[in-house]
Amino acid sequence: MPKFYRGGSRYSFLGLVLLFSCLTDHETLQPKADFSFSSENNFYELSTVKFTNESINAGVYNWNFGDISTSYTINPTHTYQKAGKYNVVLIASNGGKRSQVTKEIIIFTRPFVTMISPTSGPVGTSVVITGTGFDPVLTNNMIKFNGISSVITACSTTSITTTVPAGATTGKVVVTVDGLEIENQLVFSVL
Repeated sequence: MPKFYRGGSRYSFLGLVLLFSCLTDHETLQPKADFSFSSENNFYELSTVKFTNESINAGVYNWNFGDISTSYTINPTHTYQKAGKYNVVLIASNGGKRSQVTKEIIIFTRPFVTMISPTSGPVGTSVVITGTGFDPVLTNNMIKFNGISSVITACSTTSITTTVPAGATTGKVVVTVDGLEIENQLVFSVL
């Protein structure tokens, strides 16, 4: 095997070939695109959605949020202006290789309260709160009369029926749907 000398040090020809081979090996690995997403406000319109890139073997990312918006950041956030179903596409690239994944995200209509009926009555009065975007599952809604929780007896996406609880006093009625407190001006007068 030939020997090379430089400044008193010896290098083997094979060692140089291996060193050069390691420095020039540019084989790119096949990327695999993947992501997850979350929202602090249960995916309601005008809520910020955080996308977490879980891709491997990639260095360039191209996001399409399904509503004509795009991003090239690793972990983007996006605010959907309208309720609906959106196909989010992530393309992860590495050199000339790429991988694509599509996931559906559903953005819900933000709950909105329109009225309460009746607006006054004694403890035990049945009260109907109307609006839009309520959860049809009883346990996903909560009503408080001036800070006192009530029992919900029926609900749909447009109405919640409850009873004025013992200990309630005249004051604001707070409606919470899926953990989101709905802004409203509802006041109930306890007689």
